[in-house]
Amino acid sequence: MSQHAIVHVLAVYDGETEELVTLHRLERFDEAAFRDQFAADAAIDLDLTDAYSVGPDDVPVVQRMLATEVQFHFERYGYLIEAARDDSDA
Repeated sequence: MSQHAIVHVLAVYDGETEELVTLHRLERFDEAAFRDQFAADAAIDLDLTDAYSVGPDDVPVVQRMLATEVQFHFERYGYLIEAARDDSDA
């Protein structure tokens, strides 16, 4: 019996074409800090599977959840926190 966990990633999209450029896994995802920063209501998004737009004010919280530092360039890219299925063997 195999269960797939949900992981959260920082998805980086090209600002002009809106194509996905890269994904960064949020290795140190902190649900409480995330819900507080993004006003994610548990009654509406219990499993945090909605996509959340990342703006300049969100960077410090997001950076703490990443294993490596990401340089944000809001003039060139759009950023979303998205949920993904973790297919790795646990």
